[in-house]
Amino acid sequence: MNFKEWLDKQLSQNIPENVTAFNFNIYEQEIDSQYDVQLVGCIKYDTTNDDWACKPQYSTGEDLFQFNSDNWENALRALINMVNDYLLQCNELNRLRQAKYITAGFVDGDLEVIISS
Repeated sequence: MNFKEWLDKQLSQNIPENVTAFNFNIYEQEIDSQYDVQLVGCIKYDTTNDDWACKPQYSTGEDLFQFNSDNWENALRALINMVNDYLLQCNELNRLRQAKYITAGFVDGDLEVIISS
């Protein structure tokens, strides 16, 4: 399954209407060059609190997207590129495209802003 198919599947789930911010959590696996992605959705985004995504109203849980990259920096760039490509291809009614905030980052690191309203 490619990223678009995985994300379409996740966004077709019952996501609470009050979710306005999404974060793509990246997990580095013990297997060299393998990374997992989890999508979480939150009611609000807090620019002063990096832990805003720690209390999600929605999560893909254990249904993760896996991909390979040669290092963590390239993995983060690759994920951001996949999200941006997805946003360019999806229609305006897509739940992710309607979000006010979208970020991505490693669960134990800083989050990179992709969309900020």
